[in-house]
Amino acid sequence: MKNSFFAQTSFYLGVMLLLSSKAQAQSTTTIYTPKGTAVSAYILEEWSPQQIEQGNAYVATNYPNAQPLTSSSNRYNCHAYAWYLSEAPGSPWYWLDTPSDDTYWLDGSYIQICNEWEASKISYASDDHSAVRSTAVAGKYESKWGRLPLMRHDPTYTPYNSSVRNYYVRATINNSSSCDRVGTNTPFSVAAFTGGPIRGAQVRILA
Repeated sequence: MKNSFFAQTSFYLGVMLLLSSKAQAQSTTTIYTPKGTAVSAYILEEWSPQQIEQGNAYVATNYPNAQPLTSSSNRYNCHAYAWYLSEAPGSPWYWLDTPSDDTYWLDGSYIQICNEWEASKISYASDDHSAVRSTAVAGKYESKWGRLPLMRHDPTYTPYNSSVRNYYVRATINNSSSCDRVGTNTPFSVAAFTGGPIRGAQVRILA
């Protein structure tokens, strides 16, 4: 029993390392939010082929109902994929640590909305994880699981605590006037980059 306990402990510690911490950075770089705010990111060395296969095998065994979209990689993580790489296909891969991902909504590049089905980005506020809403399969998210593969999965079918999720969209507010009287009703639409105008959405603008 003692050996089994230590084996299980080592296993779970190893999984946590796979999902969260980054390796020693080879170098750092600067990327920018849509509003031009500088964000520090890390350039990391890739895993060995053996490590990549081990990561692939882990998700295949433990999450058979999720779909791997790529192989495992040490070079980028969930925050980098959700907030940067998914918007810039073909860009170099970077690792983006918390709280740098917060910058994308704190600077107003993204606004928080109430409706999950209208979101393009999701922040797992109950954990340290980011995802995008799949445009290929309705009801699914796509997210990079630490060093493990980029996965397509149900919102709660992940190694992360999914109890509290915040929904965001990259938006511009189109108004008929730049200065309207207080108390008047002014029509507006929220144009998302990943879809057409969102009509009737409940939107909370973050200051």
